[in-house]
Amino acid sequence: FFAFCNDITERKKYEKNLLQLIRTLKAMQDSSMIMLHAGSEEEMLKEVCSIIVEDCGYKMVWIGFRECDKEQSVRPVAFAGFDEGYIENMKVTWGDTPRGRGPTGTAVRTGKPVLCSDMRTNPDFKPWREEALKRGYNSSIALPLYTDEEIFGAMTIYSMNPSAFSDEEQQLLSKMANDLSNGIKAIRLKVALKRINEELEDKVNSRTAELSSTLEALEGEKQRFQDLLNRIPAYVALISPNHEIAFCNKNFTDYFGEVNGQTCHEMLFGDK
Repeated sequence: FFAFCNDITERKKYEKNLLQLIRTLKAMQDSSMIMLHAGSEEEMLKEVCSIIVEDCGYKMVWIGFRECDKEQSVRPVAFAGFDEGYIENMKVTWGDTPRGRGPTGTAVRTGKPVLCSDMRTNPDFKPWREEALKRGYNSSIALPLYTDEEIFGAMTIYSMNPSAFSDEEQQLLSKMANDLSNGIKAIRLKVALKRINEELEDKVNSRTAELSSTLEALEGEKQRFQDLLNRIPAYVALISPNHEIAFCNKNFTDYFGEVNGQTCHEMLFGDK
């Protein structure tokens, strides 16, 4: 009898990691399409969270924005996956406090991705450990969201497995967070431009209404002036500096005919 023993642990680990990277690449592609066609920022954030959970197979994902309040809180704006009230009660901050030293708060404060490989042993995760383990969370990664000059939030992803995020996976998820930052920036710019256009349109409409009202008032004044001149028993005409007849009363028109716009010479002699 001959027997061979071959340890395939590393190969299985490699295959598992490769499969996860493929799933993440699909999530990146799907989320890019959402960012291109989303009608609102809220819709886009919810869709991206759902894609990460469904395509990548993670337990839960949430996105939070930095608040400049007294507590330096991180306000949840979108999530997907198994939550069971976890987000509502976690009270994450981005200050240098026990509730700000976890992955999300640190990512917002420093602008760098923060990995929690094992929630059971990570001392900075202590404020949320009990509730997280109840829901089957064991590791997480927090990825900052930022514009050119400011960190405005973070996307945090939870896995049921310890040490779930390989180096390659971290790079892809960081790229996805960067794409999401650009998507948020683009949709905010779109909203701002729309608001500016609406404000300009309102101003133009208001100005147009004012001009229309002014023209109506001028037409009314012109008519009253015409009526006044028509009651004068004489030939009355207003002559411009270049000798054109700009205005005349009814007696003048009845005698000389329609002469508005003609020069005095043309009216009298019929030629220029």
